[in-house]
Formats: sequence, structure tokens, C-alpha cells
Amino acid sequence: MEVKVGGEEVRLVLHKHYLSDDDSVVQQVVKYKAFLDWVAKAQPKDGYTIQQIAIQNLDVIAKRVAGVRLELTLRGPNKDISYEYVYLSDDTNAAVLIIMKIGEVDNVVIASRQDTTTNSVALPTGVITKDGNFEGRAATFLMTKCGLDPMNARGSRPLCMTEKNAAFQMGVSGEGATRFFAYNHSRDLYAKLPVQDGSITYSAVPIDEVLAKTDDLQTLLAITLYKRGL
Repeated sequence: MEVKVGGEEVRLVLHKHYLSDDDSVVQQVVKYKAFLDWVAKAQPKDGYTIQQIAIQNLDVIAKRVAGVRLELTLRGPNKDISYEYVYLSDDTNAAVLIIMKIGEVDNVVIASRQDTTTNSVALPTGVITKDGNFEGRAATFLMTKCGLDPMNARGSRPLCMTEKNAAFQMGVSGEGATRFFAYNHSRDLYAKLPVQDGSITYSAVPIDEVLAKTDDLQTLLAITLYKRGL
């Protein structure tokens, strides 16, 4: 299918690693308001043209599209090929599952809060905005103190819970939706932990210990999805 971006016709296709070859995915994307708004405003950088738009992942909640991740193939002024990634969504809660393998053990970054009334353990959470930014206290702290950008995975390799070639996977929690992002991070982040942010401590804990300690439904669901996809 062709879509018009910046006045030019551009191919819209399913990514080669997409989990399905169902053409209805493309039809859903071209009707998604966030995609239509992006296409209407998008302009490639000076000297660059968009050669192709590939759909990496489509989030669907109760038969309604809630987000889409795109890979843009760009041709530069010297005919060099590069790639950029766009995530379009409605504002949605998000939980980040950061995996660090130390020896043979998968460790998870968790946020624990200890005060006079609470002793809770859960994954770092925030909000993904319509512009594709991950915002909130945990997101800001992890980016500024640990150099971790959950949405762009700077310094880390995206690891999907069900397909290692995909960028992310979504889970549904209760009546609402929560997007869960799993990242396989290098040992350098492990060396920076634990770190303190007021009453919240971010630390790395073996994944099975988290399951034993937490009663947070988002955390339980995210880890379960991850372990099922191993």
C-alpha cells in the first residue's frame, strides 16, 4: 500500500519480523487517527527521503488500535540508507521490565517503597504520551541517574517478551491497558544500582525473587509474559 508523506508516495508494509502476515494489520494502521495525524505532518530531514514505512508492532485493545511502532527507511543525500523509529499511541500507562543477566540469573530492576505503612515491590512505571515519550517520576529518574531511556533503549537491546526480533509487547491489566517493555541491558547498569529517589529504591533483584515478593498485578503479568516468551 502507498501513503503520502511530505507530498511523496511511500510504501507501507509489514516489517519482515512481524509476527503475522495478515494484511488487515495495514488496513487498521491506515485508519488509525494517530497515524493519519503523523502522516499529515511528517517531513523527512533535509536531503533525506522516506523510502519505506514498515509496521513493527500494532497494539490492539478490545478490537481498538491503541498504538503502532514504525520503522522508517531513509535514503540520504549520498544515497546512504539509514533507519528511524516512530511510536504512535494514545496516552497509556507503561511498565518497564529491565533484564540484566548476571551469570545464569536474570535480574530485574524493581522499585521498592518503604515507609511506615508500605513495603511494596513493583516494576518502574510511567505514561507513554501520544508523542511516544515515556514520562513520569520513574522514567525521569532512570534516564537522569542511570542513563536509561526505556523508549529508545539507548545502550540496551530491545527484547520482546514473545519474539526477540520485535521491539516490544503489550499486556492488558484489568479494565485498562498497560504496555510492558522488556529490555536486555548490559552489566554497566547493574553496577549503578541500587539508587535512591526519596522513599523509592531502584535495585536489581533475581526475577524469581520478584515473583515471590510482589503482589502488584502489572509486575506479575509483565514477568509472566516475559518468562512465557523465553
